[in-house]
Amino acid sequence: MLIFNGVEAKAQRVPLDKQPVFIPEGFTETKDLVYFKLDEQGSVGTVEKVVADYNKYIVGKVAGITEEAQSKNDLKDKKGNPLDWELRMDIIHPEKPSKPRPVFFIVSTAPATNKGRDMSRFTPYQQLFAKRGYVTVIIDHANSPLTNPFGFNVKYYDLDDVTGVKVYTAAIRYLRAHAAKYSIDPNSIGGLGHSKGAYAITRLSDPTINYNSKERHGFKESYAPQLNTEYPSHIQVGYQSMGNGTRRSKDYVTDNYAPTITAVGFYDQYKHWLDWPNVSKVYLERDANWLGIPMLDKGHDMAAGLQADLGYVREEAVEKFFSSYLEPQLSPNILYIAPYNEHNANPVKSNQPVIVHFSPQMDVLSVKNAIKIIDVVTNKPVTGDWKVSRKNTYFEFIPAESREFQKNKTYKVIVNKTAKSVHGTALGKSYEHTFIVKE
Repeated sequence: MLIFNGVEAKAQRVPLDKQPVFIPEGFTETKDLVYFKLDEQGSVGTVEKVVADYNKYIVGKVAGITEEAQSKNDLKDKKGNPLDWELRMDIIHPEKPSKPRPVFFIVSTAPATNKGRDMSRFTPYQQLFAKRGYVTVIIDHANSPLTNPFGFNVKYYDLDDVTGVKVYTAAIRYLRAHAAKYSIDPNSIGGLGHSKGAYAITRLSDPTINYNSKERHGFKESYAPQLNTEYPSHIQVGYQSMGNGTRRSKDYVTDNYAPTITAVGFYDQYKHWLDWPNVSKVYLERDANWLGIPMLDKGHDMAAGLQADLGYVREEAVEKFFSSYLEPQLSPNILYIAPYNEHNANPVKSNQPVIVHFSPQMDVLSVKNAIKIIDVVTNKPVTGDWKVSRKNTYFEFIPAESREFQKNKTYKVIVNKTAKSVHGTALGKSYEHTFIVKE
């Protein structure tokens, strides 16, 4: 039996069925917008790598291709056509320019085909944010030009390490440069990167990132100047799961990193679960604004379904998290309150703290004044101490007496509606949460 945080790992669930892309009434989809040319804006070495990969993995191994390439002009697909070096995006936006709206973008995890970038693979998130009235976008991953015509091969499929930073920062600048045309709020851009798409979010969440930042192995010049360099390249909030970017959190997470969700599945076939302790450690040590979602019932899947140890629905938590930072005028959200019994299925230990996890950043004094922990039998408040972390979003309470709760007792957490965000907006409604200490 496998246990994590007191919860038994259960059999892997079947991934969510894809749902049709949601296009709100009054919106339209503009497809195949070129935002980057790998052979022009790419880092020096990009073309050379593709030529070398072509000679090593394609020549003599793909029927009809027998001659080694000496330059870019020698690279041909199976039909003898030149390779496609352009990266594109699809945007679902209001038909007529209207008020600026937040952007939710997705980094595609498959090469574009004649079927498009396939937003439906990212069920339920494209649909969820489109229904909020956001502009939704899917951008090409930094795939090698070899990937689409010759298929996936782990040896050559992407160019993240060589020119990923230039690719993904260009995509964000493109959105900002065309904000008026697509009704985009340039100060409210959030993105999701799953699997190989995670690297983009890992890098874009650094507020100092720009077209001139180092690639994975150091700074590289580009063949031609970058475009739209007068616009910022970073994002306001991000979700990343089970990709090489997340694995390298130690290299990229900074003290002022964008609010971030990371998720991992216990049954992930690429063994990202083994990296989870180190990933968590980085975010905690840097006191990042962070929601971690370890999923005992999932494999290499995006966060969806019930988080059994904390009692929240993952899709709802992601929506609350993103909307808090992309729509800062809204009332703050409580992501979850712990400990959580789940009708006594999760035994609560006496030394577990009370945790109230908010989004966005909160006014600390208003939160401390708004929360009470009550002994249900005596109806008296429990006194104790608060520890506040994760950029004033994560509040932990420890009782003063013996530094733990009493066994076999029931406690109630009351969060009054007066708790305010740093923007001065109140919670708006009160919350109650009950737990029973068993051990």
